[in-house]
Amino acid sequence: FLSYNNETKLAINENYHEKTVLLGGEAFGIKMFSDGVLVVEIEDSVNGSELPSPAIEADIKINDIIKSVNGISIKSNEQFTEIIRTCNKEELSIALERNGNTVFTTLTPQYDSKNILRVGMWIKDSAAGIGTITYYDPENESFGALGHGIYENQTGLLIPLSYYQTPLFNYHSNTFENHYSN
Repeated sequence: FLSYNNETKLAINENYHEKTVLLGGEAFGIKMFSDGVLVVEIEDSVNGSELPSPAIEADIKINDIIKSVNGISIKSNEQFTEIIRTCNKEELSIALERNGNTVFTTLTPQYDSKNILRVGMWIKDSAAGIGTITYYDPENESFGALGHGIYENQTGLLIPLSYYQTPLFNYHSNTFENHYSN
């Protein structure tokens, strides 16, 4: 690292220390989870019935991100579905993000023709992809990779990803590694 002193002479920065990193080029896979669940589709009615969609009645929109239900932070589709399944058709308090703003609403699931509670929307909680590692730093076990934002293919919305532990996928052996990246 070089810097110029006040006399415009070239000088070596005193804080400089040599660093070695390993160059990459290896493909890797990654699965990332969103911060909440993303609404990707709204149905007009409850499946197999004449009842209007609870999501429409709650004014939930495509591209909304459901952050919490009854004060419980939502981390996965399965968690959200379990809350719906066990709510006994009770009104649920929803906090969601819409265009960067927090919106509060209530959602009341309805039984469909098969006696299953439904809310009339499709959600997504993760995205997966393949990238290329550009370097690995053995000193602190970090790596860098070229990448870009991941967009939901139906809505075109940039998926807001969380910074929770993300399993790395070994592209060559088709297995998840026992280490994580934050």
